[in-house]
Amino acid sequence: MDLKNTLIIITMLLICTGWAAGVDNPQGNNPVCGPCSLYGLQFDGPLEYTPYPEPLNVGAQNPGKIYVVYSVIDEESRAWWTQATGVWQAWGPYEYKSGKGYILEFGPQDIVGMTEGLLPYYVEGTATWLQVENVDYLDENSYSFCIVSEKQFLNASTTHTPTQTDTGGETLILDIDTLGAVYNKPTGSVYLDLADKTRITKIQTYHWNNGAGTEITGSILIVDMNSQESEGGYPMTEYEAYGLEGSGGAPNAYWVVEPNLVLEPGRYEIIDSGHSTWAQNDETGGVGVTKVWGIVES
Repeated sequence: MDLKNTLIIITMLLICTGWAAGVDNPQGNNPVCGPCSLYGLQFDGPLEYTPYPEPLNVGAQNPGKIYVVYSVIDEESRAWWTQATGVWQAWGPYEYKSGKGYILEFGPQDIVGMTEGLLPYYVEGTATWLQVENVDYLDENSYSFCIVSEKQFLNASTTHTPTQTDTGGETLILDIDTLGAVYNKPTGSVYLDLADKTRITKIQTYHWNNGAGTEITGSILIVDMNSQESEGGYPMTEYEAYGLEGSGGAPNAYWVVEPNLVLEPGRYEIIDSGHSTWAQNDETGGVGVTKVWGIVES
C-alpha cells in the first residue's frame, strides 16, 4: 500500500470517528446543574469502575427526549462526596425512541455517550430499554446519575433560582424547597408572613409521592391567621388546583392555583387538601414543599 492510499484511509477513519462521536454526543455540552433531587429523583449509582465491565440493566424507560444528569466521583472527591457536595453536570438532550434499546456510557474525560442498540428483552408497549456502563478505565472514576425528561430539566433550570422580573413585578415571596429526598405527610404548617399589601398570583405545592404523583389534583386553601375563628384563623377562598407533570412522567406532581387575591399585611396559613402526598423532609423542617408568587401593591 503506497503513502497516498494510507493517508486516504487515515483521513476516512478520522472523519468516521468524529461522526460517531457527534452521534453519541449530539450537543457535546456538560453545563453545571443541580443534583438529581432538584428534579424529584433519587440518583442511581455510584456506577463503579470495573476492568471487565458488564452493562447494568436499568430497565424500561419512557420514550422521549431526556438529559443525563451525573456527578463524577474521582479519587480526590471519593472521601467526602455526597449528593449535596458533589458537582453535577448534564449531557443532552438525547432521544429515546419507542421500542428501542440504548446503552449509556460514562467516560473517559467526563464524556457521556448514548448509543442505540438491540433490545436485550421483549418490552411491551412503547417503552425503551436502557443499560449503563462505566468505561472510564484509565481514571477509575465512579459516576452517580439520573435520567431527567427534557421538560423537567428545562423547567428546573429556569425556575430553580428565584428572580424578580422588575420593580413591582411578580416575585417569588415564599420558597420552601429542598435538594434532598422527600417524603409524604408534612408534620408542620406552612405560613406566609406579609410585610406589605400583596396580590397573590400563584401558589404551587409538590406531590412527588415516591414517583407516583397523584391521580387527581385537590385544592389549596388560604387561612387568615389575623382573624381568629375558634383560634384557628379565618378560612378564606379555597382554590381548585390544576396539575403539572413531574420528573419521569409523574402525573400531577405539582399542584398549582392562581388566586389573584389581594392580602393585607399579616400572617396566613397555606393548606393543601392532599396532605397524605404533600412532599416534605428535614430540610423543609417537616412542612410541605410550597412556593408562592405575588406582587406588592403600592
